Amino acid sequence: MLQNVDLRLFPDADRLAAEMVAALIGVLARRQQSGGTASIVCTGGSMGKAFAARLMELHDRNDETFFTVDWAAVHYWFGDERYVPVGDPERNDGLLAEFFATAKVPAENIHRVLGPEDSDDVTDSAYAYAEQLRAAYPELTERFASERDERTPIFDVVMLGVGPDGHVASLFPGHPAAQSTGVTVGLSDSPKPPPERVSLTTEMINSAARVWILATGAEKAPVLAEAFTSEASELPVSKVYGAEQTMWWLDHAAAEKLPRGEH
Repeated sequence: MLQNVDLRLFPDADRLAAEMVAALIGVLARRQQSGGTASIVCTGGSMGKAFAARLMELHDRNDETFFTVDWAAVHYWFGDERYVPVGDPERNDGLLAEFFATAKVPAENIHRVLGPEDSDDVTDSAYAYAEQLRAAYPELTERFASERDERTPIFDVVMLGVGPDGHVASLFPGHPAAQSTGVTVGLSDSPKPPPERVSLTTEMINSAARVWILATGAEKAPVLAEAFTSEASELPVSKVYGAEQTMWWLDHAAAEKLPRGEH
């Protein structure tokens, strides 16, 4: 059974997104107020869309708490990306394009995965993304040789959707990429199309201070229950955790098979 996992339960995806963004604002505002450089890892899929929509909603209504964060100074990374050209609707970074423009986020703070127009192949793209990370965080060069509890977390928050098969980012059950170590991994045979993808490794995801799993819908309930209750689970979602906090943000449908007392 997963240990030290905080559960937050909500009636629907809209409420979940609203509360998650409110919590994120608190984390980033405190980080910036302390003089630190805030960094987040964004997700794609339905929760990525909900996240982007909520940011725009708060901006457009001139929400007071929203502006406690200097969004242009935040560094934005992506847990995974489809290896398709920049601007392709399949890409995860496109979900935040309107927000980046509205918040005037400088290009150097948006850490995109190279597409086929700017790299030789998906392996080259994965290597280039790892080099971006090493340039931003020089301690990564020796980081994975150290004990985890002696490390300073890299990212403030990693947000991850989860698939009905238990995958996170582009780390799929039974796929060799899910066992990769180091910073990034390139896939040419993803079980879910498109086949070519770049993903952070489990090891890199776990370098975050906070890992937030975001899941809605009854189709996610069986794998979430397995990951939560089985000590032998090999599902990728059961392998990710934050140095300071691991939180599952679920709607009632996604949580329906968790043990009684947990929801």
